Amino acid sequence: RGALAGPFMDLVIELSQTALFVNLAPVSKKEADEREREELVTRFFAYGDGLNGYKDRPSEFLFNYVKRKNEEVRQNADQVGGYREKFNKVMAFIEQNFPYGFRRSATGRATPRARFEAIAIGTKLALDDRPALADEGATGIEDWLNSAEFSAVTGSDGANAIARLRDRTNFVKQKLLGQ
Repeated sequence: RGALAGPFMDLVIELSQTALFVNLAPVSKKEADEREREELVTRFFAYGDGLNGYKDRPSEFLFNYVKRKNEEVRQNADQVGGYREKFNKVMAFIEQNFPYGFRRSATGRATPRARFEAIAIGTKLALDDRPALADEGATGIEDWLNSAEFSAVTGSDGANAIARLRDRTNFVKQKLLGQ
């Protein structure tokens, strides 16, 4: 936050504190104190905007992304509204269609990063491809959320590798689009 202070980071902080996101993405007190929700929102935007330049080192990629976005937003503050709207649309879709948000179960108290990335970015990509999906909704989500295939793509082994990141986000995108 300190090294990356700026208008885009302000948006990330704002969105990480919304009641909807806090409800969808539970984290421990320790994680909240370490700004885990801000990390998740940053990942949503950075990975959702594309993985050009990603080299399996998320910290460096996210840092450079926020630095660049701060400068872009300083030049064109109108971008903030578009980012806020996209985030809110995706979170609203997740609230309406994913029974536990980013949790693994109704009683879950954690938001695994790989699971978050799969659901949040996969949903964003699906809505980008078919905006009408927001009104249509999706069916059968619980079946594939509880599948061995979903568990395999969201497993933590090698989770930061670009191929694994693409696999998990594309898995959700394809399932939501009925492919």
